[in-house]
Amino acid sequence: MFKNYFKIAVRNLWRHKAFSFINILGLAVGMSACFLIYLYVSFETSYDNFNTKADRIYRIVSDVKTPSETINAGITIAPLAIDLKKDFPEVEDAVRFASVAGLRPEDIYYIITSCGEELYTSSYLGLYKRMMEYFKTGSSDSLFRIVQYDNFRTFMRLAANYNVLADFLSKMPPEKTAGLLKQFISGIENDLNTGLEKAMDIADSFTGLDSAIVIKELIQKELQSNLNSCQSAQSYFGIQLYSILLQVFDLVKQKDDLSKLWSTLGNYDILKRNDLKNKNGEIVQVVLFYGDEDGISSFNGFQKLFTGKSNKAKWKISQNNAWVEIRSVSDEPIVIYANLPLNNKDELDLKAQDSLFNFLEQQGIEPTVLMHRGHSYHLENTLKRLTPSVKLAILGSCGGYNSAISIASINPDAQLIVSKKTGSKSINDPIINVINETLLNNEDLSWPLIWEKLSFRFSNDEFTRNLFNEYIPPGKNVSLFVLKLFNFYNRSV
Repeated sequence: MFKNYFKIAVRNLWRHKAFSFINILGLAVGMSACFLIYLYVSFETSYDNFNTKADRIYRIVSDVKTPSETINAGITIAPLAIDLKKDFPEVEDAVRFASVAGLRPEDIYYIITSCGEELYTSSYLGLYKRMMEYFKTGSSDSLFRIVQYDNFRTFMRLAANYNVLADFLSKMPPEKTAGLLKQFISGIENDLNTGLEKAMDIADSFTGLDSAIVIKELIQKELQSNLNSCQSAQSYFGIQLYSILLQVFDLVKQKDDLSKLWSTLGNYDILKRNDLKNKNGEIVQVVLFYGDEDGISSFNGFQKLFTGKSNKAKWKISQNNAWVEIRSVSDEPIVIYANLPLNNKDELDLKAQDSLFNFLEQQGIEPTVLMHRGHSYHLENTLKRLTPSVKLAILGSCGGYNSAISIASINPDAQLIVSKKTGSKSINDPIINVINETLLNNEDLSWPLIWEKLSFRFSNDEFTRNLFNEYIPPGKNVSLFVLKLFNFYNRSV
C-alpha cells in the first residue's frame, strides 16, 4: 500500500514539473530560513552560558568620538574598572586580562614593549605579572634569548619606570644580572644617530631603583667602566654621554644633594616668582583650549577656578568674542589669557588663538607660562605658540611626556609639567589652582612642596591618585636632563 502511494506521488511530481519545483524549493527555503533563525537565536541567547555566573556578566562598550567620525568599539579604558566599582556598589569585580590568559611570555613581552607608553600602571603591572608566571622556576633572562633581545632597552626602561626592574633582575642569577646591565649600558657611543636616545633610555631606568642598592651599585660601576673605556679610546661622543649619565645618576641617587647638576642647568626643583615677571611686574599666562566637546568642558571647569564668592575678591574677569582675560587683584598681578573654545570644525578656535596672540604681540606682552588644555592631536598647534619667553609649560594632554623633547629643542630653558599617559582636567585644574595660589602668596614655585600638597589632595581617591602619579614635575624628568646637559655642553664647546 505504501508502495502504491509512493508511485502516485512520483507520477504527480513528474507530471507537474514546474509546480513541483516551486513547492519543493519553497519548502527547502522555508526550512533553511527556520533553521538559520534557530541557530542565530540559540547563539545570541547562549552567550557566556559556559560561565556559571552568566546572568551576572555585563559587557561595557565605547563610542569614541574623533573630529571626523564616531568609532563603536567593544573595549574601554582601563581605569573604568576602578571607577565603576567605586561608583556602583553592585559591581563586584571587573575582568581586564582574560584576553591574554593563553598568550606566550614573548607575546606579552611584545604587547608591553609596543604599547608600554599607552598602558596604565595597573595594566602594565597586570601584564608583567602574567608574563612572570612563566619564570617561577626558570631564569627570567631567558625571555631575552627567546625574543633575541628585540626591544630590549625599551623593556628595561619601562620595567624601571613601573618599579619592577629590581624584581625582574632578582629572578636570575647575580652573574646574569651583571651581564644584562652591561649589555643595556655599554656600546651606546657606537651609533651617533641613536646614542643620545639610548642614553635617555638608560637614564629613565634610574628612577625605579630606590630600594635596589646592589643593582644601583652595578649600574654606577658599569657607567664608570664605560666612561673609562671611552676615555682610553678617545671617543668624545661616548665621554659626553657617560659623563652626563653619571651626573644624572648622582641626581637620582643623592636626593638631598642636587647642587652638582643644578649648578650646571639651574635648579629645576624651584621656579622663582621673579623669573616669571615681565618688565611691568606682571606674570602673564596663556591657556589654549580647543573647540571640541572635551575642550568646552575643560574650559568651563577652568573658569570655575576663578569664580564664586571666595574668588571674587582675588580675580577680575573680562571677555570679548575671542578670549577671556583673568587678572588678579594685587600689586603684582597675575594675568591669564585663555582663548574661547569656539567651533573647531570651522577652526574658529584656532582663529581665536590667532586673535589673542596678535593682541599680545601688538601690546608687547610676552607670556612666561603656557598651558595646553586639549587632546594630544591638538598639541602641535599649541607648540607653535611656544616662544623663548616661556619659563613654564604645562601639557595637560595624554602623553605630553612624549613631546618633552620637542619642547626642549624649541625652548631648552623651559620647565615642563607633563603626563606620561593620560591627561585629565581632574588633575590639570588642581595643578593650575595650586600654582596660582602659590604665586598669589608671592612665593616661589617649589615643585617638591607643590607635589606634596597635590599628593595629599588625591590620597583618598585611587583613580585620581593613579592619574596624578603619571604626571612628572620639572625636577623629576631625568631623561630630559640628559638631553639638556648634552645640548648645554655642545653649546659650551
